[in-house]
Amino acid sequence: MRGTAVGRVRTVPPEWFRSHVLPAAQDSWDQLEADLLADQDERLRVTELCSDLSASGFEHAVTVGRDKWWNRRPRVRDGIHRSVAAMRLGIDIPIRFGEPEMDGYDEQDQYTVTVTEVSGDADALFERVYSLASFRSGDGFWMRCDVATGGRTPGVVNLFMPRRESRREVIAGEIVERLRVAGISAEAAFVSED
Repeated sequence: MRGTAVGRVRTVPPEWFRSHVLPAAQDSWDQLEADLLADQDERLRVTELCSDLSASGFEHAVTVGRDKWWNRRPRVRDGIHRSVAAMRLGIDIPIRFGEPEMDGYDEQDQYTVTVTEVSGDADALFERVYSLASFRSGDGFWMRCDVATGGRTPGVVNLFMPRRESRREVIAGEIVERLRVAGISAEAAFVSED
């Protein structure tokens, strides 16, 4: 596993993980996986992570924690897509208890995505743009968009991503390309740093 994690990390087999850890918001891994794979953007993310984990292994441990102290099974707090990808591949999963590690995410860049042809449900469009904004960037760093806001104008989405000063134009271009492949015509630009 690349990178560092706060707290103790232990690695568990995927079978153990599936039977002892719950997904973030559902009570069944089978149902979560069916929901993810039914959505084309989520399916793309899982497929990309399968490829990435096969080639490079885990960059960050999956973070788990209990909703309430008396719950026997913890839930995934960060890493739901990584969990599904690892279980599909049958590879061991590094886990740690606690809050999600935000290494490299304390300073963020804001990008504005403007969809050039808005049609259909604005909320669904927002969700697609947000979902497609997490990817392995050209410099090898996993760009994880954890926060997005809708603009006052339909078809405008603000993405908050880890600061990468030297790669801002490239990242904006990668966002546009990911959206284009998904059938969304858009422009993306770095706006400011937070």
